[in-house]
Amino acid sequence: MPKTLENYSQEVGRAGRDGLLSDCVMFLSPLDIPILEGFCRGDTCSKNDIQLWLQEVALKEPAKDGTIDFNHYQQAKDYDMRQNVLALSYAQLELDHGYLRAVTPYYSVYELIPCGNGWSSILSDNSEVATINIADAAVASGVDKVDLARQLNSWELDGLIICKASQVRARYVVLKPLPKATEEIKKLADDFYSRMVKREDENIEKIRQVIEFSTNDDCLAHNLAKHFGDDNAVPDGMCNRCTFCINGQSVEFSGRIAAPIDRNQLQAILHACPERDDPRLLARMAFGITSPRLTVNKWSTAHPLFGSMVSMDFNELVTAFDIECRKANYHKTEQLPTPATKKRARETIIRRIIAKAREAVVEVIASNELATNDDIELD
Repeated sequence: MPKTLENYSQEVGRAGRDGLLSDCVMFLSPLDIPILEGFCRGDTCSKNDIQLWLQEVALKEPAKDGTIDFNHYQQAKDYDMRQNVLALSYAQLELDHGYLRAVTPYYSVYELIPCGNGWSSILSDNSEVATINIADAAVASGVDKVDLARQLNSWELDGLIICKASQVRARYVVLKPLPKATEEIKKLADDFYSRMVKREDENIEKIRQVIEFSTNDDCLAHNLAKHFGDDNAVPDGMCNRCTFCINGQSVEFSGRIAAPIDRNQLQAILHACPERDDPRLLARMAFGITSPRLTVNKWSTAHPLFGSMVSMDFNELVTAFDIECRKANYHKTEQLPTPATKKRARETIIRRIIAKAREAVVEVIASNELATNDDIELD
């Protein structure tokens, strides 16, 4: 089943390219409709996530060359926005609002492989390059990322190292200041969100147009021509080839009848996903629509409850989950660190404690002048 009449026109048109008669069959199935709806609804983001994304973009301090840069992959995960939606949102900031202009991206992370005695030459270098991630190094050192990248390239050209670049960061020239006040950012986020909802509604309506077209009491060829504004394309309004022209009646199709919300299944989703800040996130999981946030937290296709409420109306699911999120004051749970992160955090804390203890010991020794450093042992 095609998503739009434009898709249907393309698909049936392929069969007639050789000028010969051909039979094209469209299968109407209630099971296809929620899948097609999922494609339409997957690009609409949470209004709060849009606002947080706009806030990050607006508050980003431009570099010396007047550009700001972002890791789109990381932003897609942070704000639960699909890559294509994120790219479209940046395009809106550029084309519709005139805030930014996209320029050449750059690689932010370099894997350095020494060549011969390359490391000793690098370690004896007195330049300000100190880290592989030039985006972080630029912030930490105050050295422009362009200069850092130039230094890495210089080492590579001198044969000291081999650089393997990764993690592309998109760059944008700031054409005019973005809004920084909370109310202004919220207003812009509302505009982005309303556009997303409008596109979603339009795409859902196109699916309904396909069903209506297929079940109307009219010649399919004539009906399709009318959709594109050519009422006289089919002589006498009858092609004498389609199902209606042959049988004299339209196809009977009841469509998709949404089931009522199952409270037990609703509670199962709420138990599986602890987040309460975004009712659409919960509705996506229940309906079976993937998103970066669902994928990262393993609530997507691999989860047994993913798509378990696909037989129900999506908007009713959003409303039902919104009630539960409101009860929790739209709370977002803190992400627990992974074991590796826990270990690194523990090692960092231990180092800080030891360092602090040593400072305290040195202070005592200096003030009392009763002992030397050799008299103190730290466990």
